[in-house]
Amino acid sequence: MNTFLLYSGEHRVAGLLERLTIPRGKRAPAVTWERRGAVIVWGEDVSSLLPQTGFVLNHPVPAGRCRTKRTREELLSLHGLRPAASGAAGYAYQFRVPVFHLEALALFGATSNASLQLQQAARLVPIYAELDAAAADKRGKQAMREAVKAVYALGLDFGLVDLGFPSGGDGKPEIVNVRPYPELNGRLAGLYAEAIERFDRELRAEQTRKGRVLLGADPEFLLADDRGRLVPASRYLPKTGEAGCDVLTLRGETRYPLAELRPEPATDPRQLARNIRRAMLAAAARIDDERLHWVAGAMPATGFSIGGHIHMSRIWLNSYLLRTLDNYLALPLILAEQEGKSARRRPVYGFLGDFRRKKHGGFEYRTLPSWLVSPMLARGVLALSALIAAHYRELPQRPLAGLAVQRHYYEGDKQALLPVVTELWGDLERLSGYEALAADLKPFKASLLALESWDERQDFRPAWKIPPFDGGEIHEAPIRAIIGSDSRNR
Repeated sequence: MNTFLLYSGEHRVAGLLERLTIPRGKRAPAVTWERRGAVIVWGEDVSSLLPQTGFVLNHPVPAGRCRTKRTREELLSLHGLRPAASGAAGYAYQFRVPVFHLEALALFGATSNASLQLQQAARLVPIYAELDAAAADKRGKQAMREAVKAVYALGLDFGLVDLGFPSGGDGKPEIVNVRPYPELNGRLAGLYAEAIERFDRELRAEQTRKGRVLLGADPEFLLADDRGRLVPASRYLPKTGEAGCDVLTLRGETRYPLAELRPEPATDPRQLARNIRRAMLAAAARIDDERLHWVAGAMPATGFSIGGHIHMSRIWLNSYLLRTLDNYLALPLILAEQEGKSARRRPVYGFLGDFRRKKHGGFEYRTLPSWLVSPMLARGVLALSALIAAHYRELPQRPLAGLAVQRHYYEGDKQALLPVVTELWGDLERLSGYEALAADLKPFKASLLALESWDERQDFRPAWKIPPFDGGEIHEAPIRAIIGSDSRNR
């Protein structure tokens, strides 16, 4: 058995049931990951019928929290989303987005501003028409992205999201409503049925997947002088290649201040670490001013957030894997952050479940800050990523499902998270693949549980044995402005 639809309120899902080929019913079998199954819940009155373990989509607990306005709004705000505040009459544009399993299925928009205002004045539900999602304008694309993010932030796997763009606002939409179990008309029933059948096919393919996951990364860093002033990476590095510069929009202007390493991927995390060092050497060959400091972390310069994205391919991107990465990778790494400043990266960057699909068929996990600060930390992060990719179905704990733990994560409260990480690490040590990676995981664990913080003003080259070996520390306050030309190296 693979995917099972557990439902209640038959009249609400009748159109869905008639389109599905997967097993369904009002009582679920004992499906677990070990028995290679998943349960999709569509309805609120099924808690007592759920299996105790396994992959459950739209569990009734997070679905129930959506009905509590205060909790819903806090969860959305923690993730950098904006709960509804303007009220219907204040929206210039409204969209409706059906979401299933990390994907926006379609885009619906209010038929026109004039009809929308008339309907709102009469307190009627807006009339929506389906738009061409592939050809959507900037506002429509943003609505789809924010809808997927909102569903995930609320602990859900699917839902129907209403969004509104306020009149005269800053261009950021508000989340008006998220319905975990929407009533399905013909078009919505068809969209969700296609998505569920696609999910079932992908689950089956994952069950037969063989071979090791291919890991990659594109960690970023900054260049600064002794006084802490940022020097644009584009002065030295091209936009392409294994050592290049990356884009950042500053006050509406496109600049290339970030340096980014793009090492060759590898199935062995130790090999990937060696490839990262090789990319550093390529960067050093182009950055001919040895007086510059190379700094990493979360926000080594005021207003400049940098990341340490992990790439994975030859594996299915699914919400169970994504939440496992959040809980067993992003959450422990908080213990290594520099207190007081690293948390400022969140939630604009570093929010939970941040991912991007890649053209090569894999994905990048974008939540992590730049772990280039030391080889020990980098090897630990890469080894832990490989371990999770190989065993994610055996890692069931979800402390981040709790509102309090989410607050601690976004605030960077190490003392509150220390016992949580200690318990999570026990799960990791019980995995069959742990010992093969223990040489990198054990020192990483010891450093985390000792609450050893990285120093975002320390040049990381000496630790990686990249000349010069006496890089030292930036002597003055963190940078606040880019200096010099941003002309790109050709």
